[in-house]
Amino acid sequence: MSELEPQMQSSDPIGALHKMSMTAGVATQDYVAINSFAVTAAVLGLATSLAFVGVFFLIIGLTALICGVWSLWKIHTSNGTQGGKGLAWLGIVLSVVFAGTVLANHIRQQHAESAEAQKVTQLVKQFGDFIVAGNHPAAYALLDPEFKARVTLDQFIQVWTNQQAADRFGPLREMYGNDCVQFSPPIGDGGLMAYTYGILHFQNYRDRDRRLTMAFQKSPEGAWRVNQMVELFEPRRRSQRAAQPQ
Repeated sequence: MSELEPQMQSSDPIGALHKMSMTAGVATQDYVAINSFAVTAAVLGLATSLAFVGVFFLIIGLTALICGVWSLWKIHTSNGTQGGKGLAWLGIVLSVVFAGTVLANHIRQQHAESAEAQKVTQLVKQFGDFIVAGNHPAAYALLDPEFKARVTLDQFIQVWTNQQAADRFGPLREMYGNDCVQFSPPIGDGGLMAYTYGILHFQNYRDRDRRLTMAFQKSPEGAWRVNQMVELFEPRRRSQRAAQPQ
């Protein structure tokens, strides 16, 4: 009986080894390690969305980009022992998209603020030119309705007349903005306010400039109007704040 006969050993041991090598690594391919930097890149890429809350969080997007690129290089040089390319690319794409959107919005806002700041500065100069020329009604027309509700035209003229009649100051020679305008709330929101200092040069007050704290409000039609001139028309409110205990 043939099954009782001793089995003949293969005369080609090299061939047998070859057959073994064709399947030796199949089982191990199911256990490729996921690169930890790829996972980190994906998590940080998603966290880059925090940059919409504050530009400071853009550092997260930069970290995600670095981790993603580093993990791709490690995966490429691992000879197939590491995986996670999809996670790495996900982190890179998310960080670039979120960071790029935030930066683009920030740049647009900076341009918008610069344009609005120029309008406010021009308004200060225009207001000062009217006062210097003695055209108080034209200067009064640059006030917003809230200011006009607090101060009548006669009161407005009286304050500026008294200010320039004082021996200490004398006539106003020039008035302009200090090129530093702050906005609240940020550009794009409703009820926009702007704040700056008006620099005043009086004839008898040449030793130093006098600063006038000014607030401006933007109308729904888009025109800026003077809302406050604190040192001249808000003396009571200012003295009350000074009298309050600290």
